[in-house]
Amino acid sequence: MTKLLLITLIISSYSCSTYRPPEAFEAKMNRFSANSEEKNIVPELYTQPLLLEKGRAPASINPNKYKPLNYSNKILYFMGLHGQYNAMRTYASASTPIVKSCPHFHSTLLGEKNKKDTVEFISPKGAEIKKISNLYRNAKNNPGLFPELHLPMEKNNLKNTIFSNIKNDKKIEEIPYQIQTAINLHLEKTYGELSELCSTGTSANYFIYENLTRLQKSKKFDKNEQTLKAFFKTTVISNMAILSSLQDWKQHEKTPELNQISFELIKRLNGTWVGMYLSKLVQERRKLTSSN
Repeated sequence: MTKLLLITLIISSYSCSTYRPPEAFEAKMNRFSANSEEKNIVPELYTQPLLLEKGRAPASINPNKYKPLNYSNKILYFMGLHGQYNAMRTYASASTPIVKSCPHFHSTLLGEKNKKDTVEFISPKGAEIKKISNLYRNAKNNPGLFPELHLPMEKNNLKNTIFSNIKNDKKIEEIPYQIQTAINLHLEKTYGELSELCSTGTSANYFIYENLTRLQKSKKFDKNEQTLKAFFKTTVISNMAILSSLQDWKQHEKTPELNQISFELIKRLNGTWVGMYLSKLVQERRKLTSSN
């Protein structure tokens, strides 16, 4: 009996000495980021603070038309990034793969209808290079209105962007080709993050988004440039700006709208005003190109 009691005390003592409290979310995020050598580094987009000033919202922005979604943040983030990846593939100049298997989001992926393994476009969106070039005639003096120009041209170098290469160059004919090259690289990195999400269920950029959703619950984010820059630190919000700009290549007759997934992503940040910002950005850009 005494021997049994001694063994019980030893086991109890060992259990207490090895107990660890649950890991805080911030610590988990920092640990994950530090160990993620191949994380999808988010481009550093320029902002246009004047577009955040109060004014008449674009008629196309109607929050009531978007139905609430009950997905978890992880599923919502994956769906958002996966949809953005597929949308951006059509602006690339190289074949890009689809996500074929995804253990952590298998049922979600089944809901996405992928009919082709690759899509290849040599000309951006099938548009004439000359026409696309003219859209960027005034871009050098208004870099905040052209988010895609801030895509890096090198995998781990955020400073070597399309804009850094063209700002002192008088030629604009090469800009569409440079955009395609940068998009090819961006898609490669995005595919890497999607693969990481599928295999582990998380990614460094997901933790950034999750952390922002938690922060806004304790203190609502203000509508200002600082908040916008914080939002652009996560790839799903950054991609919204890039895609809104690219989609305007073929949608001059109407303002590009956010889809339901994108709207839900910014709503959980208490940042639905981002949609208005992007619509105003496109409108201001059209004023520059209409005179060409």
